[in-house]
Amino acid sequence: MAGGKGGRHMSATREEVEAAESAGLIGDADTTMRLAKRVARIDDAFLQDSYDLYMQFLVVGSGTFSVVQQGGMNEGKRMARRYHWYSGTMGTMLDDNREGISAPVPQDSVLDLTASSSRGGNRRAMVEVLRERPESLMSMFAIGGQRTLDSTGKPVLNLDIRVDWKRLRQLYEYDVTGFEQLVDMPGLGKSTLRAISYMAEVITGEKASTRDPPVKFSFAVGGKDGVPKPVNVRDYDRAIEFFREAVGSLDRGGQEDKDTDRELIEAKQGEV
Repeated sequence: MAGGKGGRHMSATREEVEAAESAGLIGDADTTMRLAKRVARIDDAFLQDSYDLYMQFLVVGSGTFSVVQQGGMNEGKRMARRYHWYSGTMGTMLDDNREGISAPVPQDSVLDLTASSSRGGNRRAMVEVLRERPESLMSMFAIGGQRTLDSTGKPVLNLDIRVDWKRLRQLYEYDVTGFEQLVDMPGLGKSTLRAISYMAEVITGEKASTRDPPVKFSFAVGGKDGVPKPVNVRDYDRAIEFFREAVGSLDRGGQEDKDTDRELIEAKQGEV
């Protein structure tokens, strides 16, 4: 296991991942670190759900790795959430590739540029916006207050958000040809992405997904803050003992393997 929280966790993670590479647990440390940074950026900027990412852990072994990262406290709901990824299924990370989210409840409304439903519409329109000269975009929107009705004779769209036009000029000069380029572009933050997505919607009518990705996991045995219920140590002990026996029986073969499969299925269905 590698990772941690705070500003230095990536340097510490690199040392641990390089050690895992030396031990033959993963293929290439540089590739693993690049993907880990990409996953962090995806969940922090391209899924805007009011949680700021501050912790990331990698579990490595057998040539693959999983990423679990935590979004910080939502001040309104006083809750945190965790995002789960697996290297074997993460793909481009832009088409519903998460394994799931661990949270007590889904968010009511988010901006999810990683959803496959955003791909053909809003994401494509965002690239088109970035290929327009910023001066042309500025002329389409009401900038700096109300204009007179006869100032230009052209329809004026209301853009009720702040836009970093200098940054848009830099992106225009970068000559973006595909949305995936934005994922690895340094200095492209949440507010700029939201502004580009909103402009793309206003101009083309193509909306990004506002649905929370699937919340597949929850804190079944309680949380230290009492959400969704206070921690029950006896529940912890029973769960640990069950899975210890289940995993231990996998090496025995025969009928016991089938019994283990049945027990795991029953546990998933809430019968154990």
